[in-house]
Amino acid sequence: MIFPKTILAFLPEHRHRFPVFGCPLAIMLLVLVMGTGCSSFRTVSRDPGDSSQVLYEEALRNWTVHTEIYKGFDPILLTSGTFRSSAFRRAYVNKFAWDYHLDSQIKKKMLADEQAMSENNLEFILAVYSPDPEQPRLDSRDSIWRIYIEKEGLGRFPPSEIQNLRKQRTQLEQLYPYITPWNQIYRIQFRIPKPIKATGQLHLILTGVLGETRLTFNLEG
Repeated sequence: MIFPKTILAFLPEHRHRFPVFGCPLAIMLLVLVMGTGCSSFRTVSRDPGDSSQVLYEEALRNWTVHTEIYKGFDPILLTSGTFRSSAFRRAYVNKFAWDYHLDSQIKKKMLADEQAMSENNLEFILAVYSPDPEQPRLDSRDSIWRIYIEKEGLGRFPPSEIQNLRKQRTQLEQLYPYITPWNQIYRIQFRIPKPIKATGQLHLILTGVLGETRLTFNLEG
């Protein structure tokens, strides 16, 4: 570091050498000089009394299922899925509104939109892992896997849309901690003719020549 001449004039003998750091006056002057050239930073912390994060984590546990397909000891497909139920969407909106400081009117509209979407549109966030990264490809017509939802009294339906969410990975990793750099991430949607009743079980099925796995969600949970 090069010190201004005005400061060097105050230093004792051999003031141009680094031993000057042992002099209290020199240390004080250096702090003043360095402080004037540095930007100040302010850390803003979250209100520890806010419950939106706690409630979101609880909803995430309630509406997330993990399944596996193995051949012997070798993994074929490891799957984690979250059903974005009406209850989950409420917790999500509360967390989102808190994270982004939304005012009450925007939050209210966002919640209404989410609830409306959940009535005739069942949506899942799905993270899948395979030792062969090219194998799942759930959004491809050439995928070796087929996907359905199934519920007693509703029947079986194929997805209306499968969207690869690789471009949203950073945000999704914060919302769904089970997502890892080795997962492929999808949003899977099913259009149904009528709203489902909050009773019984809802099954998300992945099936193919390599096996079958079911993510079963208890709707009364």
